[in-house]
Amino acid sequence: MGLSGYSVAQAQTKAPAPKAALPAGTPAAAPPYRVGTLSKEPAQYMLDVQSMMAATNNAAARATAARLKELWGTNRLTSSQQARIVALSQTMLDKKFRPRPHFESLFSAIIGGATAAKLSDQQMDQYLDVFGQTLEKEAPQETEKFLFATSRFLNGGYLFRSGYSSLRAMGGTVSFAYSPIAAPESNLEFGVAAPAPKDAPLPVAKPAAKKPVAAAKAPVKAAPKPAPKKKASSSGWDTADMWSSSSGGGWGDDDGWGAPVKKAPAKKPVAATKASAKAPVKTAPGAAKAAPAAAVAKSTDFDDPLPAFTPSALPYEDYLAPPARGAVMVVKDADIYMGTKGDSVVLKKVSGTAVPNSGRFIATGGQLAWTVKSNPVTADLGGFDFAMNKPEFTAQPVTLTYPAVLEAPVKGALSYKNVRRKPGAADTGYPRFISLTNDARIKNLGENIQYRGGLSMSGSNILSAALDGSLSNLIVSLDGKPKFKAASRAYVLGDSLITASRAAITIYQGAKDSVTHPGAQLKYAKGKQQLKLAREDGLYKNTPYSDSYHQMDIRTEALAWNLRQPTIDFEVLSAKNQQSADFESNEFFTNNRYQQLKSINRLHPLQMLVGYSQAHNNVKTVNVNELSTNLNTSEPNMRSSMAGLARDGYVQWNGQTGNVTILPKGAHYVASARDKKDYDHIAIKSLSGSGRNATLNLNTNELLVRGVDRFNFSNDSAAVFVRPDSAIIRIQKNRNIKFNGTVVASAMRFKGREFNFDYDGFYVDMAKIDSIVIRGEARDAKGKPTGKRADFALTNKGKVSTGRLFLNDPNNKSGRKKKGQYPAFDSKSGANVYFGKPDVLGGAYDSTLVFDIPPFKLDSLNGIGKAASGFNGTFRSGGIIPDIQTKLTVQEDGSLGFVYDVPKDGFPLYKGRGRVFSKVKMNSRGLQGDGTITYQSGTFTSNEFVLYRDSVVAVGRTGAVALKKAEGVDIPKMALPAGYLMHWNVRQDSMYLTTPPRARPFACTPRPTRKPKQSRPTTLRARPCSRRRMPAAMAASTGRSRLSNRRNLPLSRTATLGAKPR
Repeated sequence: MGLSGYSVAQAQTKAPAPKAALPAGTPAAAPPYRVGTLSKEPAQYMLDVQSMMAATNNAAARATAARLKELWGTNRLTSSQQARIVALSQTMLDKKFRPRPHFESLFSAIIGGATAAKLSDQQMDQYLDVFGQTLEKEAPQETEKFLFATSRFLNGGYLFRSGYSSLRAMGGTVSFAYSPIAAPESNLEFGVAAPAPKDAPLPVAKPAAKKPVAAAKAPVKAAPKPAPKKKASSSGWDTADMWSSSSGGGWGDDDGWGAPVKKAPAKKPVAATKASAKAPVKTAPGAAKAAPAAAVAKSTDFDDPLPAFTPSALPYEDYLAPPARGAVMVVKDADIYMGTKGDSVVLKKVSGTAVPNSGRFIATGGQLAWTVKSNPVTADLGGFDFAMNKPEFTAQPVTLTYPAVLEAPVKGALSYKNVRRKPGAADTGYPRFISLTNDARIKNLGENIQYRGGLSMSGSNILSAALDGSLSNLIVSLDGKPKFKAASRAYVLGDSLITASRAAITIYQGAKDSVTHPGAQLKYAKGKQQLKLAREDGLYKNTPYSDSYHQMDIRTEALAWNLRQPTIDFEVLSAKNQQSADFESNEFFTNNRYQQLKSINRLHPLQMLVGYSQAHNNVKTVNVNELSTNLNTSEPNMRSSMAGLARDGYVQWNGQTGNVTILPKGAHYVASARDKKDYDHIAIKSLSGSGRNATLNLNTNELLVRGVDRFNFSNDSAAVFVRPDSAIIRIQKNRNIKFNGTVVASAMRFKGREFNFDYDGFYVDMAKIDSIVIRGEARDAKGKPTGKRADFALTNKGKVSTGRLFLNDPNNKSGRKKKGQYPAFDSKSGANVYFGKPDVLGGAYDSTLVFDIPPFKLDSLNGIGKAASGFNGTFRSGGIIPDIQTKLTVQEDGSLGFVYDVPKDGFPLYKGRGRVFSKVKMNSRGLQGDGTITYQSGTFTSNEFVLYRDSVVAVGRTGAVALKKAEGVDIPKMALPAGYLMHWNVRQDSMYLTTPPRARPFACTPRPTRKPKQSRPTTLRARPCSRRRMPAAMAASTGRSRLSNRRNLPLSRTATLGAKPR
């Protein structure tokens, strides 16, 4: 690669002229001189030069003239060279070049070439010839640049020199060449004479352009076809933005794993280096134009921010150098010193071309060597170019050899920039290297760590970025088994810690399952073997983890795992008592969330994408350019929409290629919205004050979730939900859930242990039911709600009860189809309902009153409050009435009970002491008879005989006592008025009847005379009921204060003759 074909002056072969004696002391005063003329005779010419330079009144100019006179008198310049210098001077005068700085620079270059640089005669001839062509063919400004550059170079090897920085070539050889056009051809052989110019007159130099444009990059090797447009040599990768983060993120705007683009900070423009602010477009060699002199570097230039990192997949190996037009200096095998007072580097074995008119050095190769932590690093440089006025360069491609880190050399790009070291920093962050792609293999990274990917270096820091933006893969194993895999554009590969600001994560769970995340912050402590993941700040900030074993999406702030332990913790780091971790089924769907995806878009992006896929043979991967073209939408808007879908896990998005892949969640949402697919409502929120919201046990594959107050199985929060004990649930494979606690299914509440939700069957197996509570609301006598609860419990017959709660049809988990038979409950062991509770007759009963329910099936639990629903079973009253088979249902007062039609011959009461006819009922007012009761010779009717364990109380409707004679005692006949009060004390075998206030007295026959020598009888008397044993309604209708108006008549079975009634 180089400059072959350039017109190079042929070396003169004449014998050198005799050397003149060196003058001693200070130069003599110049002879009389006519302004604007120089003699064509060499001897007089030198005198005229002295006079011309003396007229400048500048000491440096006079000293240069004196040194030229001294050189002129030696044999270092041949007579032909002297004649050539005289002729060139005449042309300079004709073109109005000034004694200072132009003639002074020419004379200084000639003196330096002959003395300091020790140019050979051939090289001096080249120089003079190239200068002559430049003088004739180029604008004065270009000639001036060449004069200044050669004067500086031939007097010390400086390609650039200022008070801040310098660029100097040491060793090697130099030659001079001229090309009127920019021709990217191979290098000429140094030291070989070029053909002499033809005798034809040289073309007149064209006037300089008023505003010359910046020079494009020069080709180093021939290009048979037009080269593709390329970025500036830095390609945007060597920027402060890329390297400043400790994690080496390298991402810009969020677009998945494609090329990120960041806007540069709104600060003052950065001084262009190789047109770094704007990438130059390569042009054909003949189209190149002259460029103005590059600005001199200042120390403040190196503190400015540079454009953001923009990876590219361009073929960097096809380096296209900028054109080298006009007069150039060609160096070979020189060491290039580049530096400032604070820092410097030396490029070894550099060959290339210094182009004064563009201010650039175009190198065909070289080598940079440095050490990192005492380990040698070498970069073999291919073609590259840089501005000579700034101590910085970028080379690509280069081959990096780093034996301490790399298994083999790696190709990439290298950058050096002389910057100040920040306080506390170990180095300046340079040199920097980035591999071309993700093909680097790093050794000694750590125990059980495999790495294949990009390699980048920033000073002593090792990162993993690649120029083409490809991901680098990291696999960490333990005991021969892979534990997790990470893919990132940019890791920081530290001695003890590996970090990345965004990495795609796969945590292996068994042979087939895994926990994955498309982009999280990663920290892996190699010594502790501890992995920590946290939310990143960009596109995937709120994206959940995907758990394939449990078929759940887990949205949480952080994940922590010690690889030596079998447990992984999912954590919330901030506002632990307020911010929840969310666990959603993969089949979860809500229409509200689906509609929110549309946002302000004209079309629904997910629906549009899936629809396009279905119209094109269900292709899963689509390019946004193709998509936007076919759908007549804006591609930038389409890209933004696809990035938003990727954020929520509906698609996989590659912003660099523009490809979008539909994920199962995306297809599921569209099908569910179109009612083409079933879905569920399982969404669990965890609010744990400790921050450890969930723990995944890799040995059992159980996901233990803490801080769960409740979760639902349907979108109706009141229909079926769970309140787990201790706020803990245990998620099993495929969304099966184990828990202890309470399941509420409409009006029924199941409390117990070892409950197991089966997702596929969509039911809850209840292994140990402690109680089943049927919720009710108390009502008054008129059926109006009182606002009080009236709950009934179905109690286990043994230690535990079992059953199964069917939530819905397994193919209708969404509940979008109304199926009235669900929820349904299937009891495996039956239950008991006890009525010994405060809200049943004030707690008057004990456990002997029970409703025995055998194993049963109960459907339509959402309608359990209706009278039609109930439990078939056996009512046992402990001897009040016989056991009866009936149905337990919800009564009008909201309690659980029954109404039973008594056979025509009645039921015995209290084991035969009386008899009941018509109906028996049970509700919150207790066990009651509704009809007729007989006792002794009396017959009594009432709408509500309240049957206690040892007594009966009632407000009678009708009543009569038949005449009866027994054992010498006559029971008189009597008729009872309506509203009488009855109290039957079963234990004492006595009945007391009381007339109501202002009622007519009992109508009865005279009381019989007691016979002598008879024992005192046990009597059944008509007297007031005890308030303690009387229902509230009855107690309100009578009082002891009215007893004086009542007549008490005994109806007795004589036990002792002659006993007086009380």
